[in-house]
Amino acid sequence: MGGLLMGEKFEWGDHRLEPMHLAGWGLYQNLQDAEVYCSQIADAHYENFLIANKFTPPNIRQHIQNIYAFCRYGDDLGDEAPFDSQGRLKLLEA
Repeated sequence: MGGLLMGEKFEWGDHRLEPMHLAGWGLYQNLQDAEVYCSQIADAHYENFLIANKFTPPNIRQHIQNIYAFCRYGDDLGDEAPFDSQGRLKLLEA
């Protein structure tokens, strides 16, 4: 399927919390690149997103994919990130 994945398949990268280093932070310097990334996350999780994508009007599909990617990050952060509970809270609040 290709693309970028999150969760158990996502490379969390630098695990330092001070200064704040978020997964993907600063990788996408323009809106178009960031939206491509969000679309790849949604496409990679087709089991959760396929039906929503088919029935979502094209003019709002990208917005829904952006929201999904954000929510997916929060879910994966809570479930699988290699940080203690205080570190997870810091990342979620950032």
